[in-house]
Amino acid sequence: MGYQMSVAHGKIINLTKGNKMLEVGQTFTTTESGITGIIKAIDNHPSGVNRVLLDVNGTERWTSVSAN
Repeated sequence: MGYQMSVAHGKIINLTKGNKMLEVGQTFTTTESGITGIIKAIDNHPSGVNRVLLDVNGTERWTSVSAN
């Protein structure tokens, strides 16, 4: 599909999106809304959509990440 994941202790710790590696602890900016935060978790949701949990100034925010 375009995704590659690394898993440790049952948690996804990084995700390859196209040619870019997303990792827990990394700064990430959402494409659509331009929100920037620190990646706290990466979750392979049962629907097949990968979700990323961001810490945005102390507030948690989930966002979907596509492979493109």
